[in-house]
Amino acid sequence: MHFKHIHVLAAGAVTLGLMASPLTTAQATEASPSPQPAALSVEMTPLHASASASCVKNGTALLSRTKTCQWVVVKVTARKNGRVTGTAQFTVKHLMTLKAGKRDWSETVAVSAAKITGGGAKGIHMSLKAKGLGISPSTKSTTTPKVKFQSHTLGEKFSGSVSYHDSIGKKKFQRSRIQYTYHFTKPGYTFSDLPIKSQPYRCDDMFWEGRRQKHTKAAGCVFYDYTPTVSFKGLKNIAGGIKGLRNRGGHYGQPGKQRLHITWDQRRIKDNRKAVCPASRKPPERYRRQGRTSCDEYPMASIYEGGTYLPANQRETTWATPDE
Repeated sequence: MHFKHIHVLAAGAVTLGLMASPLTTAQATEASPSPQPAALSVEMTPLHASASASCVKNGTALLSRTKTCQWVVVKVTARKNGRVTGTAQFTVKHLMTLKAGKRDWSETVAVSAAKITGGGAKGIHMSLKAKGLGISPSTKSTTTPKVKFQSHTLGEKFSGSVSYHDSIGKKKFQRSRIQYTYHFTKPGYTFSDLPIKSQPYRCDDMFWEGRRQKHTKAAGCVFYDYTPTVSFKGLKNIAGGIKGLRNRGGHYGQPGKQRLHITWDQRRIKDNRKAVCPASRKPPERYRRQGRTSCDEYPMASIYEGGTYLPANQRETTWATPDE
């Protein structure tokens, strides 16, 4: 098993009794090696994806725009005088749920039962701290975590939670992530820490419009590395128009291809729609007979790349029914 993270801290000196008979310097060096401290070390490795394919991929996996799951294997090793006296191995699972329209969210932390070998691993305590980190060194996170995770002795499974509040200001955005620090202690041993970082997320309050700066949506947070998708399944005419565009080589908005970006600029949205679906444009008679009287544009008017932003071969209009 390949471990990704190893962290060991040294302890103070351990006193050994001296031999009764005198020794030469050479003999003393050979017979009395330098004492080594009693210490804890901690290692971490991702679970294999096959252990829970819906949760784990290279240690972390995005489930959606507002959920992530991080599941890792942790191994704590106790040593005295350089010899392993025991190990404790277990899993830690983080499930964080953001809210796209709110600045308060929560996370659950579950620790499995530990497999303990050797007496040296008994009585190891585990605690958790968390803090918000800005993505770049020059920025500070606006997120404040509140940990509800009591110190526990490794052995039986246990769980806790972390609640969060983000203080992002109006017309501002901030990219952050959470730094977790697991702290392991045992009387007579030096402690050891295990740092883990959450997936990066973005909090913003950018939905303001008009001269009076009307607030159109509450601030919220999302995992921006996740690409959201929209399904047009069941919308026969709209889906057919997009499929035709794909067949002609239009790739904007296609999963795995060029992304589209939402705009909150109401003037741009109106201009986008007017450029390709003006009120003066009327459906051909054959479409009117089918009830397809509504001009539908792709990319949508509420997309930054809407209107005539893209070349003609990367966009299309379709006559759809009003309910579509």
